[in-house]
Amino acid sequence: KNLCRPYRAYPKLNEVWSNIIISYKICLILNSIFSLMNTMGKEFNITGICRLAKHYMADVSDKLAIAFKMIEKGDYFIINRPRQYGKTTTLYSLSSMS
Repeated sequence: KNLCRPYRAYPKLNEVWSNIIISYKICLILNSIFSLMNTMGKEFNITGICRLAKHYMADVSDKLAIAFKMIEKGDYFIINRPRQYGKTTTLYSLSSMS
């Protein structure tokens, strides 16, 4: 039997299959939108480390140089910012400078 066509003996099953098919179509549409967004170039990153070639970023190279000099001298510094401000990216950049 073809389960995708309506089956009269189980009307609830028809409703379930309709919902599954609609959900699948929505997934296909969202997947094509996200694929298109990935080919458009840079995007805003909301998780993890920012990559310059992939994400929009502010130029903080002068601040990184100051922080790196402090580390070399053995000084302490604090990164105290709210979420999504670049703390992880800053620490990653500092670790790659050494």
